[in-house]
Amino acid sequence: MAHGSPAIPYLAEGFTSEDDLFDKMVVVEPGATMREQARENAKPIARLDYHVVQVGDVSGQEGWVLAKLADGRRGYIRRDQLRSALDYRAGFQKRGGRWFMTSFVQGD
Repeated sequence: MAHGSPAIPYLAEGFTSEDDLFDKMVVVEPGATMREQARENAKPIARLDYHVVQVGDVSGQEGWVLAKLADGRRGYIRRDQLRSALDYRAGFQKRGGRWFMTSFVQGD
């Protein structure tokens, strides 16, 4: 996508130029709970709102992902509350006063 062009969904906030986007995800569920274990009734560790987390294997634990916060805390977050910045996304540009979709990425 062209630099400076809007992308939907926009998930770049919170990432740095040093981040490896293949092992980082964004918590997209406001108030999502990170838990000590991969189950709903496990002890909560943190409430998260659009935090960037480092993730381990996203395919295991029956819908849960082991994640690490920037402060070093580790815990489990439900997979449906996370989204990769490299997932499906569309880019747009304004031309002649109208918006056009200029790219669609199916995910990396």
